[in-house]
Amino acid sequence: MQLKQTLANGKKGALNVGAVLILPEGFELAPPDRISPEMKEKIGNLFFQSYRPNKKNILVIGPVPGQKYSEIIFPILSPDPATKKDVHFLKYPIYVGGNRGRGQIYPDGSKSNNTVYNATAAGIVSRIIRKEKGGYEITITDASDGRQVVDIIPPGPELLVSEGESIKFDQPLTSNPNVGGFGQGDAEIVLQDPLRVQGLLFFLASVILAQIFLVLKKKQFEKVAERALFLWNNDHIRNLITQNRKVILPIIFPALEENTQSHWNQAVQSLTLNVRKTFSDADQTLFDECLVRFQEDQIKEKEIQEKRESTWRRLEEVAASKAVSNEAVLVSRFASSVAIATNTNSQSSVGS
Repeated sequence: MQLKQTLANGKKGALNVGAVLILPEGFELAPPDRISPEMKEKIGNLFFQSYRPNKKNILVIGPVPGQKYSEIIFPILSPDPATKKDVHFLKYPIYVGGNRGRGQIYPDGSKSNNTVYNATAAGIVSRIIRKEKGGYEITITDASDGRQVVDIIPPGPELLVSEGESIKFDQPLTSNPNVGGFGQGDAEIVLQDPLRVQGLLFFLASVILAQIFLVLKKKQFEKVAERALFLWNNDHIRNLITQNRKVILPIIFPALEENTQSHWNQAVQSLTLNVRKTFSDADQTLFDECLVRFQEDQIKEKEIQEKRESTWRRLEEVAASKAVSNEAVLVSRFASSVAIATNTNSQSSVGS
């Protein structure tokens, strides 16, 4: 904020801000033990309070420094429909008001120095005295009877009149130093069944991740894989995936590891490493479990491949040795065994 407000001593300083939030009945400020560490970091040292002890759904904050708190986040706790029968999973209206700058009136009803001062009488400005600590004493003389009225101007507002000037009743004597304002708006808050929301999010995430997994496995489509990995740059998608990491990470971990180890495109490798780090930072234990499982699967796959190659080598050797005879070489549906049938209906086999 570049604007400066008039302080109580008449000098210019940074703007203060404040806000009020009106929630539906039953909603209230979340207690500290129900606020996540991420939200605590965003809230900082802000102090919220109820408008009244019996009005916990009306929250007030401020004044606070506007330069530091250009955005104010309210931690809200919703009522539980399972324990409160008058609360349902519906849409509820909320109302919010935001204020910046100091007020124009003090709680006792007197004016602050952040407002316009008007003449309390008509006449001629006969004398203007500048006070030592700031502010003015303006003497207004009635031309008809000579009666004098003295108006006191506190430090801060700038004079608009000069000695000898004729003024009217209620004419502004000073400029308006107020640079603040008040805005308000309304919106809706939706109270949803968390199980229903989680189910929907899990379904959507499963569909998206299944498609991403298929794309990541196709090394020839490097541009498509690169765009798929860019999804993790979206805060909402990243948070959704992180929250459901116990289901999602085991599904896509093999594709991530294969990309890291063997993908030829440097951009895809770099983005894959960023995704791996996101999961690693979110849950190191789960990440390590997936890594161990992936390594075990690789070892098993290697053993199966070696076994398959060994079986085919034996098949080739048997076929070569029987090439001069009329014996048929039969391969069973099990890759680990080879059967050889002769023309005398006798059978010998080579097992794994």
